[in-house]
Amino acid sequence: GDLAYHHPGVKGYIHKGGLKRDVPMLDEVVVIKGAGHFIQQERAQEISEHIYEYIKKFSTDPTRELSKL
Repeated sequence: GDLAYHHPGVKGYIHKGGLKRDVPMLDEVVVIKGAGHFIQQERAQEISEHIYEYIKKFSTDPTRELSKL
């Protein structure tokens, strides 16, 4: 729903690898369908889950469960 996402060329840039190519060490590109510009307010739980899963990748102890606050 974000207007910038629908600007000509942006979807192709994101989905065809341009963003990942231009942002060093970008791990993953996530597009949340139906969300607008203020995605962290509109889809707070979904965004928190993505952040949590990303942070878990850096755990030094795979048997230790990270706290979900």
